[in-house]
Amino acid sequence: MRSTEAFFKVLVFGVVITYLWIAPYTKVEESFNLQAIHDILNYGIFPSSQIELYDHKSFPGVVPRTFIGSLLISTAAMPIIKGLQFFGINLLEGDQSNLQLLVRLLIGVANVHSFNNLATSVNKIDFQARKNKRPSHIGTCYLLLLLSQFHILFYASRPLPNFIALPFFNFGLSKI
Repeated sequence: MRSTEAFFKVLVFGVVITYLWIAPYTKVEESFNLQAIHDILNYGIFPSSQIELYDHKSFPGVVPRTFIGSLLISTAAMPIIKGLQFFGINLLEGDQSNLQLLVRLLIGVANVHSFNNLATSVNKIDFQARKNKRPSHIGTCYLLLLLSQFHILFYASRPLPNFIALPFFNFGLSKI
């Protein structure tokens, strides 16, 4: 990997973290997944009687939704939470705003990794560069285009269903 492309990959991560830091609060569209993650981390999923404590049992909402994305994020967050508890930091107590930041950081890292993986993959499809044994610049151009877009990097750490699914989509796209 060339140093220019590596720089842009780190820059994408830095921009996502900056947006997470300067805009830590969420919008109403993010509340379903965030509340589901909160309930899974605070109450657990076993025994099934714990599910009765979930906020979504009391306020199911108009549209039925899935907990799969929230369950995946909670599963990824739990080892970090347990590790921090070992050092005396309990994210499950108090106002839990740091827990929200951790969850959003995990979503952001997953999305940044998928963006960078996609950039590496598109370099492999530059047939002319492969034929002439030159490095491809398509991945770098993709990262520059990504950096010029506010929306995707701002929302990359948000607990919205489409941005929770985006890393899986990008992974599949990178394998084509």
